Amino acid sequence: MSGKADFGYLLDANTNASVVATNRILKAGGTAYRLQESYKSGKVTFAPGSFIVKGDAKLIESMASEYGLEFTGLASNPDASFDQIKLPKIGLYKSWVANMDEGWIRFVLDTYSFDLDTLHDADIKTKDLSAYDAIIIPSQGTESLLHGHDVLEMPEEYTGGLGLDGTMALKKYTSNGGTLLVFDAASDYVIDQFGLPVKNVVKDVSGRQFFIPGSLIKAVVDTSNPLAYGMQDTVALSFNRSRAFEIIKQRKSGEGGKEELPDAPKPVVDSVAQYAAKDLLMSGWAIGEDKYLAKKLAMADVKFGEGSVILYAFRPQFRAQPRATYKLIFNALYRSTMEE
Repeated sequence: MSGKADFGYLLDANTNASVVATNRILKAGGTAYRLQESYKSGKVTFAPGSFIVKGDAKLIESMASEYGLEFTGLASNPDASFDQIKLPKIGLYKSWVANMDEGWIRFVLDTYSFDLDTLHDADIKTKDLSAYDAIIIPSQGTESLLHGHDVLEMPEEYTGGLGLDGTMALKKYTSNGGTLLVFDAASDYVIDQFGLPVKNVVKDVSGRQFFIPGSLIKAVVDTSNPLAYGMQDTVALSFNRSRAFEIIKQRKSGEGGKEELPDAPKPVVDSVAQYAAKDLLMSGWAIGEDKYLAKKLAMADVKFGEGSVILYAFRPQFRAQPRATYKLIFNALYRSTMEE
């Protein structure tokens, strides 16, 4: 800890430990903000996304020691723009079909002091989802998400899936301003059911042409995007039979020739991360990565009504191992609490 802290303390966004410290301060009744531009304090420049925290001095002092964090004091209101963040209210979808990915999301968010509500199929269909800043759909196949267990397999209360009613509830939640985080396999379900203007380009590709069972793939990150605060510009993604996205472009020609059509509204899709142009394989083995992954979207922020669908083509928390990509989750959760 250094400097006078009449206004609070600055925390670098580059380390994941700043997230758990910020959440603990918020839970203890403190306040937190994120810089929206660079700010220089003494000889240190804090990048956009750095945290400003105010809270109990003893708690902050103890966390500086516990996590090895440098809390830099702010004597007065910094001459930079910043937005307040809150502890997000998060709903985590839990299918009655056993899903390891849901458990790993729960473990990681609990480790970093985020609070979660479990949302089963009936909760999605009947609860007031507007109470949640963000809802997370773990990696799970479309058929399993929609239909769940058959009535011949399980007791009736554990059968069925999201179905039409659950899907419509999620669409309404997102369209009305909610943030929906969708991991890996679940992206196929949301893309199809929501009619998003993106496609999974490896969905129907033969395993003889493209196959990556569990490897680290190089991606480049747009570090100017708020969803990538604290990230390095190059990162290893855990790719486990995962996905790659491409924005759908309007077609004006077909079997009958070319037709003069007015231009459709341009899809509002922000690229947060994309697979590298070359040398994609960082560890493991792969078939067809250069042909099918190069320059394709690995993470996209898709505008949907008044809200956002954040598509992860991979699992950023896979088995709690790829800590370099945790911030891609944390940033989305924090952004969901900010007022537009």
